[in-house]
Amino acid sequence: MEKIALMHKLFGYGKGLCKDCSNLLCVAENTRHYKCRPYGITHSIATDWAQRWIACGMKDKPTTGMNPVYKVKPRKDIDEQIPGQMSIEDFLR
Repeated sequence: MEKIALMHKLFGYGKGLCKDCSNLLCVAENTRHYKCRPYGITHSIATDWAQRWIACGMKDKPTTGMNPVYKVKPRKDIDEQIPGQMSIEDFLR
């Protein structure tokens, strides 16, 4: 499901566009990357936001204490060595 569609499903529609919302943050002035505070802010493009989208029901509402909608998936650690991969122990010998 598209990011903004999920926000509309959860919070309904707001008036105007995301660009006019106080929860839209510009995280990089020189590249103009935007993030939506209620959706969640990461260093990934997975949480990039478009100013042109129709605002959701969280437009200009406080987000204090709110859990972000976007959940970062935990990284799967590899417990076994990949065949042919050098280990730290091999490197230190």
